[in-house]
Amino acid sequence: MQVLFNNVFRHNRLFNYVVIPLSVKESMVECQVGNNLFRELPLDFFERDWHIDTSISAEDLKSRILSYDKETPFTLAYEEYFEYDDGEKHAYIHFNDDITEKMVRFPIWRLTVCTKAERNNMINPFTMIMPAKDELIEQVKQDLDLMNEIRKSNEFIDIDDFRGFEFGLIKYLEKKYLRIV
Repeated sequence: MQVLFNNVFRHNRLFNYVVIPLSVKESMVECQVGNNLFRELPLDFFERDWHIDTSISAEDLKSRILSYDKETPFTLAYEEYFEYDDGEKHAYIHFNDDITEKMVRFPIWRLTVCTKAERNNMINPFTMIMPAKDELIEQVKQDLDLMNEIRKSNEFIDIDDFRGFEFGLIKYLEKKYLRIV
């Protein structure tokens, strides 16, 4: 595994989920995830789903997060100070966070094409959000329609029994459509 400490890591799919690993205890990685926010992540998942972002200094991120309220996630500082914005529209796969659908057990997966500024007003940055390859928008839409149909037909299944399948769908989307940011 890459050098953990004193580095900033971003999640592969959830590109705006930013952490700074602090220690490894047994099979868990203790991470700072924001201003006075900490979380333990399983080491196996960390090795699989996270990558170092050498463009962000851990000290810079830590100093910038101090200007936010306590318990503010690094996500907000990342989006404001570190995320590259080319001003172009890009595709994002995300869960619908519409309050009218809060009672639906499996939120609908959506594809939204927008600029970074539009995205920040349209998509909750704390839901699953994955940048998708812009050139494959029509394929993404077709797959999401099919996946939403499959998910809806399995609404009656206990959520715990469905998690592995759900994760499989997410990994499929990642392998086929993930745009590296």
